[in-house]
Amino acid sequence: MVKEKMQENFSDNDRERKRREASVRKANDFFEIFSTISHELRTPLTLSIGPLEELLRGEYGKMGRGVQDQIGLALRNNRRLLKLVNHLLVFARLEAGGERVCNARRDINQFLSGIVDAFTFLAEKKNISLTMVGKVYAPVSIDSAKMERALFNIIGNAFKFTPVGGSITIAVEKATRQEDGDYLNISVRDSGIGIHGKDLPHIFERFKQVDSRCLRKHEGIGLGLSLAKELIELQGGILKVVSSYGKGSTFTICLPVSKGYLHERFHNNEYRDDIIVSQSEIELADLGYEGGKIREDRPTGERQLILFIDDNLDVRKYVTGILKKEYDVITAENGLKGLLKLKRYVPDMIIADIIMPRMDGYQFCKTVKANPALRRIPLIFLTAKADSACKIASLEEGADDYIVKPFNGQELLARIKALLRMQELVRETAVKGKEITHLKEIIQTKYHYHAIIGKSKSMQEIYKLLENMKDTESPVLITGETGTGKELVAHTIHCTSKRHSYPFIVLDCSVLNKNLFESELFGHVKGAFTGAVTDKRGIFELAEGSTLFLDEIGEMRLDTQVKLLRVLEEGAFRPVGSTEERKVSVRIIAATNRDLKKLIAQGKFRQDLYYRINVLTLNLPALRERKEDIPLLVEHFIKKLNGKNGSTRSLSGEGLDCLIKYNYPGNVRELKNLIERVFMLCDNDVISSKDLPMEVTRETEGHHMLSSDNWHGCTLGTIIKRTEMKVIAEALKHVKGNKLKAAQLLNISRSTLYTKIDEYNIT
Repeated sequence: MVKEKMQENFSDNDRERKRREASVRKANDFFEIFSTISHELRTPLTLSIGPLEELLRGEYGKMGRGVQDQIGLALRNNRRLLKLVNHLLVFARLEAGGERVCNARRDINQFLSGIVDAFTFLAEKKNISLTMVGKVYAPVSIDSAKMERALFNIIGNAFKFTPVGGSITIAVEKATRQEDGDYLNISVRDSGIGIHGKDLPHIFERFKQVDSRCLRKHEGIGLGLSLAKELIELQGGILKVVSSYGKGSTFTICLPVSKGYLHERFHNNEYRDDIIVSQSEIELADLGYEGGKIREDRPTGERQLILFIDDNLDVRKYVTGILKKEYDVITAENGLKGLLKLKRYVPDMIIADIIMPRMDGYQFCKTVKANPALRRIPLIFLTAKADSACKIASLEEGADDYIVKPFNGQELLARIKALLRMQELVRETAVKGKEITHLKEIIQTKYHYHAIIGKSKSMQEIYKLLENMKDTESPVLITGETGTGKELVAHTIHCTSKRHSYPFIVLDCSVLNKNLFESELFGHVKGAFTGAVTDKRGIFELAEGSTLFLDEIGEMRLDTQVKLLRVLEEGAFRPVGSTEERKVSVRIIAATNRDLKKLIAQGKFRQDLYYRINVLTLNLPALRERKEDIPLLVEHFIKKLNGKNGSTRSLSGEGLDCLIKYNYPGNVRELKNLIERVFMLCDNDVISSKDLPMEVTRETEGHHMLSSDNWHGCTLGTIIKRTEMKVIAEALKHVKGNKLKAAQLLNISRSTLYTKIDEYNIT
């Protein structure tokens, strides 16, 4: 039983030994492979750094500012890449067990002073107070190379997250613990942003990126502190951190230095005074540029302007160098600062990164596209995020293009030029659209006079008369059928006159009580007649300085006509029941749909008053006499109804044809009411002939004209003329406009046909 148990334990131990050996072999294989790769990377990187440094020193001649900037950018990034390769190589050695400790006795004060000196320039650049306190009086045994690398990572981390004006203190002391012997304590204390409680337990994990939004988001790749911890532990020490979020952090290295602690992994060398310090330019490659700025020229206004936003200064410098050859360039390091630039400048193009602190590219794009003054500016996302979901999200946020880093400079310029060409086409289209709108307004002005609409010859004559009347004070008589717009014309005369700042007063003579008509016009005094319990001011007195529109003046009583004539001639009136005359300045515009000359012949209208109010005369044509104005009027009424109801209705071509053929006994007023009725009752967006009233859609115009309710204005002569016009128009349509064939078809001479065409304005 015991024998079997021993054999079982031996088997377990053998399996464990083989597993460890396999693990070591695998680690060694990995180390060898990575060492080969690292060597292949380090060699060209190292060889490229030297020539670049020589170029910057001017050993091959002077260079322009732009060339210096680009070479400096390439040199700094080669150093950063070399630092990353060095880090990964150390990790590979640690994993393979090939990293050994080589201790030597050092003057720790001098050693630390050398490291602090390497950070002095950066401290001055960022205005950070960098001090060293404490002193160790006896040499200590340390691995200088590993300690140096660890300290560069720890102090460098402090510089990344300590704002301008902050402080960093390096403290050193030697302590003795009874159970462990002598310890060397080195502390790095900063007044930076600190570490959030949720991040503190993970701060030393490989590739852990701490979210430090208030300064720099996801800085580095998360290897520096992890490497420092493993290098310290390799020497038998520990690395501790204490942090208060928002107030700063303290990293402490506790390293055993007593001789009794050294074991077989340590090679203790003799004391040497020299200090092994690695190339600080490489260790500080990702720190020294932090406070740098781009030499940004003021926009000239002569070239197109591009706003470029990226939180990485190197990327801003590189892209600016590409763009400034052809464009003016302004830059910003995040979305918020980009918005501040947009308050001062309106660029022709915006290029932005997506992942940025404070305001990322998505938020910036959404803000810009929500601003009517900025939304038409083309925006390109330039980012390292290459997945399809990110591209789709970017375009949905309103971006116009998407370019993935790394990118080709020529491709970037080509994309920019393409978008700017498209933007220029959009601008040209907008300008042409405004020109077209302006031309339409000019054309419409020709067909409008204030609120009056019409392009017919008769209406153009009306416009000329109205233009001539606007500087006069003479009375005006407007005649025309009911619904032709007499009140509208009267109001237009008032609005274009010197009295336009006074009210336009309307009095309909046909609806007033004939017994009280005189009182309404001139007022009355108390007791003038039964019911006159107080004095009353008449319309003339109220209209002082204004325009008085007397509609349907043909309905006025003869005795009142006498008093109106006196007011017009003497500018004075007497209230009913009063002996006192009152002066008044009122312009009279009268209107009637009756034939005043016939009323004069019948003794119903005074001839002297007729000549007094007929100084200036306007005879408004019936709508059936200016049918070419119907499309304009229909468009105006529908547009007005659409604006009132928020709809988008229109009239079909056949519907318009029906409206043009109709005779409108009620004139423009009837057309307006007809459109309003159809608009309310129609369920479709397009009004067709089926939606029009039956009297409008009757097929035979003659039948329509002879119907019982449409005899008004339809004489035998008008019927003959309209029939003749229709026959000629149909004949021309039949022969496709050939006037010779049309004349032969109608059996009339060509000269007669031409005369008829001109007379009826047939097109």
